[in-house]
Amino acid sequence: MTELREQVESGMRGLIAWAAAVRTEDIPAAALQRTAMIAARDEPEVRRLHEQMLGRPALREATVFRGGRALTDRYSAAAANGAAADWCELDGGYRKAVCHAGLYTLSALLAEAEAERLPIGELLRAATVGYEVV
Repeated sequence: MTELREQVESGMRGLIAWAAAVRTEDIPAAALQRTAMIAARDEPEVRRLHEQMLGRPALREATVFRGGRALTDRYSAAAANGAAADWCELDGGYRKAVCHAGLYTLSALLAEAEAERLPIGELLRAATVGYEVV
């Protein structure tokens, strides 16, 4: 069991080192162009969740994708956008994957990038690397 634990630890360290070292220019243009998200924002349940998230007093630092410029705190925006993206059971566009890799990373990344005013290149780099890590 110790050997397996060491192998997993080594693999995780390698994955983290790789993710931290990837530069935007290392990512093929075709991959960067596929980094996108919009889903079920008008479904009644998602609309209610968005209204709840937007109805609370909060910092206005990140967008909830409802159309227009609905802003709330980055954590609420990530949760609201993630729920909308997952509502239609999208898989991030890659049919061979059995997970929703973009859902685990993109909503939080977009909210954080907007709140911290990260450049688009850094956002695309982080989105692509996050997807690969998942």
